[in-house]
Amino acid sequence: MFKLQKLTANFPQLTPQMLDIDTIKSPIAVSFSLFSTNASNFSKDLTTNFLKSAYMLVYKPFKNGDTVRLLNYEGKVEYMNMVFLKLKRKDKSEVYIPTSNIFCQTIEIFK
Repeated sequence: MFKLQKLTANFPQLTPQMLDIDTIKSPIAVSFSLFSTNASNFSKDLTTNFLKSAYMLVYKPFKNGDTVRLLNYEGKVEYMNMVFLKLKRKDKSEVYIPTSNIFCQTIEIFK
């Protein structure tokens, strides 16, 4: 019982009913079950982030050269692709923001 409690504490999405040890005898089956749960969560996150990035590239609320403020960073947009947005700040430092993180954020564009 201790191992089952420890397992469900590490993986809160699993319930003791899902891990009925009387029906799942093989450690390989338990490992496969945990792997498939984590793989499905990973693919869901990957798909969501991909769609957010694609939407930002298609909609493109700002263009290269615009000065913007987002996620507490202000700077001139130098580049945006599927992975990140590159801002050049006034102090000449560069900020790379993941494109998927921009999706639900307030963007202030200075004209």
